[in-house]
Amino acid sequence: MYRNDETSGIKETYNLIDGLQRTQALRRYCEEPNSSFRKTGLSENLISIIAGELNPLADVDCMTKRSQRLLRDVILRWIWDGKGFRESDGWSIESLTKTIIKVVLGLEEDAYDFYVAEKTLLSSGNLYREPLVELLNSIRLESDIGEAQVPVIIYTGAAGEVSKVFERLNYQGQKLTIYEIFAAQWINHRQQIENPKIIKAIWNKYEELENYGYDLDVSREAPDEQSRRDRAYTLFEYVFGLGQLLTKNYPLLFKRTKVDEPAPVGFNLMSACLGLGVNDKGKKQIPDKLRSKGVELKKLEQCILESTAAVHAALEPILTIQPEQQTNYEYYHSELSIVSMIASAFHFRYQLHNGISDNPGWEERLTSLLKNVPMYYLFDILTNFWSGTGDTKLKNIIKDSSYLKPLSKSQWESNFNLWHTNHIAERIHSKLYSKYHFKEYLLLRYVFFKRLRATDTIVVQRIISTKSLLSAPSYFANHPGPINSIGNLALVAEDKFVDFGDKTFAEYLDKQRRTGAIRGPGRFVDEKNRFEKQLICKTDLLPSMLTKDSFEKFINQRFEKLKEEFFKAWRDHIEPNS
Repeated sequence: MYRNDETSGIKETYNLIDGLQRTQALRRYCEEPNSSFRKTGLSENLISIIAGELNPLADVDCMTKRSQRLLRDVILRWIWDGKGFRESDGWSIESLTKTIIKVVLGLEEDAYDFYVAEKTLLSSGNLYREPLVELLNSIRLESDIGEAQVPVIIYTGAAGEVSKVFERLNYQGQKLTIYEIFAAQWINHRQQIENPKIIKAIWNKYEELENYGYDLDVSREAPDEQSRRDRAYTLFEYVFGLGQLLTKNYPLLFKRTKVDEPAPVGFNLMSACLGLGVNDKGKKQIPDKLRSKGVELKKLEQCILESTAAVHAALEPILTIQPEQQTNYEYYHSELSIVSMIASAFHFRYQLHNGISDNPGWEERLTSLLKNVPMYYLFDILTNFWSGTGDTKLKNIIKDSSYLKPLSKSQWESNFNLWHTNHIAERIHSKLYSKYHFKEYLLLRYVFFKRLRATDTIVVQRIISTKSLLSAPSYFANHPGPINSIGNLALVAEDKFVDFGDKTFAEYLDKQRRTGAIRGPGRFVDEKNRFEKQLICKTDLLPSMLTKDSFEKFINQRFEKLKEEFFKAWRDHIEPNS
């Protein structure tokens, strides 16, 4: 830091010479010390224990999946909203317990029942207190860096030497990021921006920096809306704003970045559409390419946004199928896979020569690409196509017009068989875990696509429950196995989900018939057919005993049924075998 000689005493101010990213990171930590805590930090076992202790105090069944999801969300939100790790900050088992009682049990804090519930839960004679205290302590030990000392170098020399100090600090120290380099190299490439949303994104960054306490020259130069519209912006500012606009408008495709951080997609997509690739060397050539091809930013922006909208429309039906109570989208794809699709759509339609113009016959080619895009999206994810660096792959895809070639049924068969073999091996070693970002959940979206097109939210339905598989006399009670493999999973609309408990749907229906909940053979058959269709599983596939061989036979046979449904649902998008 440089101490400003014109200030002193309690109003003494400093200019930050180097370390903007570090100070921003520390500020964010102070505001949200637990923002990095993940849902996986709350085990199913812990939630089940806490729900069991709440159950005698509640008017509803806390052991249902819905109640346990609510309990999990309450604990997670309390953790994420924490502002420190001392009792004075509200970080205590007592504070968490009050929140749980209010939200989960629905009791008012001044009610007698609230007092009874709080006293019962916080007593030492139950299973509630100890695991939660252990959780809070572990989070504090992991996250609390409040006592750490941060070294600061304060420069008190002449103001005219500040720039030299900065140069020397960066000579052998931390190298500038590629975006910091672009910001410096493209500073003389300036022009006005017509899109008010891009201008807004640029100023969101500057306003965020001012919120941190930084004093910016740019705000003095353009203090009002009119001066900001009239201002000439650097090419870096423009691409920064374009990236922010893309991530905001298309959250299914691109992960959001903080408003003051560059979104890589803006730079990657512009470079790819200009035919430069997406490595650093290619992106550095963006200003020269714009100049040599006579490309206007306004026209290029329009074409990029139209190409993005087209690819988004092709993938949206699949990507909008979301799990229940899911607040964030799952990203199965690499950003470069989406960039390759959008850049391909761009090049199929447009040519760069003394500006931008349409290619002759572009409509048919673009229609073929958009029809094939959903297939390549899934295929590339299952084959890990975009692992590693992707610049050469992206260039070859555009050069060879790869997305015009529909994938054949034999390609899918080979891919499915190899993927399923690896998938089974992975699930053997993660039998208790099943997460929505796993690839099988994307494949299930495709398999159940026609059933779920009009569905707002989905729920995972297990054919054979985890409880059954982990309880004696099941083989898997004492041995690892692929109990959460795709062969045991289905996706259903939330309003059609049925909790079978520890039974299969066939056993559940038999019980319903025995207890009189289902009357008459016709109704029983109708219900059986409904579940078989909904779950893509005939009752004769279900194993009578949960042995290793019988369960593995079941999941393999059912995966074949899932494949058949996939080919049926997407037959118009798949090239038949010759």
